[in-house]
Amino acid sequence: MKKTFVCVIILLISLFLIAGCSERTPVTEYSVKFVTNGGTKIAEIFGTVVTDCPVPELDGYVFEGWYEDSDFKTGQVTFPYTPQGQTTLYAKYINVAVGNEEIRYYYDAEGEFYIAKRYNGNSINVVVPATYAGKPVSKIASGFLGVTSRVERLYLGENVEKIETLFYLCPKFNEFILLKNSDFLSVEDGVLYDKNKTVLYCFPRNKTVSNDGVFTLPDTVKIVAENAFRSVDGLRILNLGENTESVDEDFSENKNLEKINASSRFYYSDNGVLYNAEKTVLLSFPVKNSLNYTLLSTTEEVRENAFRNAKAVTLAFNSSLRVFNPQDNTNLTEIVVPSSNDYYASVDGVLYDKGMTEIIKYPENKQGEKFTLSGVKSIGKNAFAFCKNLKILTINKEVENIKQFAFFNAKTNEIVFEKDSELKAIDNTAFIMADDMQNLVLTATIPPEFDGEGLEIEFNITVPAESYSAYVEAWSYLYLRIVKGE
Repeated sequence: MKKTFVCVIILLISLFLIAGCSERTPVTEYSVKFVTNGGTKIAEIFGTVVTDCPVPELDGYVFEGWYEDSDFKTGQVTFPYTPQGQTTLYAKYINVAVGNEEIRYYYDAEGEFYIAKRYNGNSINVVVPATYAGKPVSKIASGFLGVTSRVERLYLGENVEKIETLFYLCPKFNEFILLKNSDFLSVEDGVLYDKNKTVLYCFPRNKTVSNDGVFTLPDTVKIVAENAFRSVDGLRILNLGENTESVDEDFSENKNLEKINASSRFYYSDNGVLYNAEKTVLLSFPVKNSLNYTLLSTTEEVRENAFRNAKAVTLAFNSSLRVFNPQDNTNLTEIVVPSSNDYYASVDGVLYDKGMTEIIKYPENKQGEKFTLSGVKSIGKNAFAFCKNLKILTINKEVENIKQFAFFNAKTNEIVFEKDSELKAIDNTAFIMADDMQNLVLTATIPPEFDGEGLEIEFNITVPAESYSAYVEAWSYLYLRIVKGE
């Protein structure tokens, strides 16, 4: 009797637990049916989520996307897609002869062709047709695909012959497709070239780079166009072809690029750092290359922004370098110049001209919150641009001018000129995006020339009390906060 009673109790507990579990796990699997509207059939899917977007095919059309209503009034479905019940999705297509209805065009009356100016839709596929309003569509403008666009593939009509370098800003773009054979362009594996594959126009930024991030240019390619590899994060090593003779890309937006190798007679590679064939001009320092670098002994010039976004910490000059073009947004902490160099000098890692009359570059990542400038007469272009740590800068009175973008995007809070400053001119770009600036203390009794019309500078500009009226009058057309000093 006692044994029977225990068995009954166990059975009741088991039934209770089963019932409880059943209440806590409601059925969430649904069927999703696909109406392809004339396209190839897509099988019904059962489950809690549809991971990938099924793509039907229809002759003369390109699949645009799925919608939850047959009139396509609701927003386009995105994937992964989680159905909220038994669902039917409807396919919408783009007529390749017409293109996406959201494309805006501009007519070039002189050339008698249309320019595709902007796409404002939500499709992952965009079709630029061969003609619009009876005229050829020959060009795609810069900014055609905006930064918020979801576009992944761009289909091109046979009349498109020119695509401006910054035609797309969207992060998901991964493939070009030609609708018909073109007399102007060719596509291989989603990459856009000219007809004969002598110019590489664009490697889509979200395209997978096979072979562990290594891409080798076809030997037919002679020219790599400007922005051809812009923001291609998958690119780790680029091998130039043996006939590559012109590279207009600076590679500063390729955050994972380690090396640019050259087998061409037009270029030379020093462990992945790109030079011209004569080894006299450093063209590009890959962003993810080594932390310290010494210029080749033959180097005479460093191209502008060759070190932009690079991880190099120390840069050592040679004796022959004579042109160091402006650099910004580097990770440098010091620049070292040998005394034998006739054009440059360095003190405590800061770069000056040989005569110490101009500061050329204060390394952006140099440590220390305070710095006193002495002896110079000029603050060079980009000299303090992108400085990360410098908060208070004292400038010697002999400085006569501040050049373009001198403090662009610098994190400096306060700049103070020594008493009786001889400052004569400030370039109108000197303080663009210097958003951390709070106070600029000027001590020149005569207001410097400052052609900053239209600029809205929000930090205080403190001027000598006796010259306050003169500053207000001289800069009356500027949006400045002029403060009377001592």
